[in-house]
Amino acid sequence: MRGNECFNVIGAYFSWLMDSYDLGVVIVTSGILGALFFPGLGILGAALPLVFTVVFRPLGGYLMGYLADLHGRKFAFLITVLGYSLAIGLTAALPTYAQAGILAALALVGLRAAQGLFVGGDVSTSYTIAMESSRRRRGLLGGILQSGVLAGFVLSDLLLTLLAGNSAFLMSEGWRIMFLVGMVPAALALPIRMLAVEPEIYVRSWRPWRRRSWSCPASGWRCTPAQRTCRRS
Repeated sequence: MRGNECFNVIGAYFSWLMDSYDLGVVIVTSGILGALFFPGLGILGAALPLVFTVVFRPLGGYLMGYLADLHGRKFAFLITVLGYSLAIGLTAALPTYAQAGILAALALVGLRAAQGLFVGGDVSTSYTIAMESSRRRRGLLGGILQSGVLAGFVLSDLLLTLLAGNSAFLMSEGWRIMFLVGMVPAALALPIRMLAVEPEIYVRSWRPWRRRSWSCPASGWRCTPAQRTCRRS
């Protein structure tokens, strides 16, 4: 790796950690969310937050992957972390069905769909930028990134264990804390991604003559329309 490309990998690791943490929190709080936002629906109410979270992930992977090709890996990298940080933070602040009626349920569905969109896009673009930034031992790097999935599930389970001692508190405010804690890795990932750079292999393969703009997605590179290439300045 060259220069700041190490930040590409570190930022990607947070993607996988955040992905499983968010999914883990939705799974372990599904019964609580169902009771607070979809009273009377039983198992269906408990499943709805998870369904909307998962269903929108493939769409997020497609959309953010397209943006990453069009405007650069770092661009998509920053958009996704800002998106899922906002979504998980707002989830913690939602009023319940008893406080806002059907609007609360619709807001939760919307935020879960947005979270699925951004996390799905984040995982796909993060893996791409990490692999493009590595010139050797990509198998080892891929394994390290995948370990972030397990780390995220462990964190969500540990937090539930700490809060489950007081079931009344978990039902009233504890579930909000679990979503708020999700903003911590997101907040750590943002400054790291600000230091990320476009992988050299991506910049060299970038085809600006297929775009409407000739502006190169990476600083320190110069695009030449005549030769249809991007080179270091």
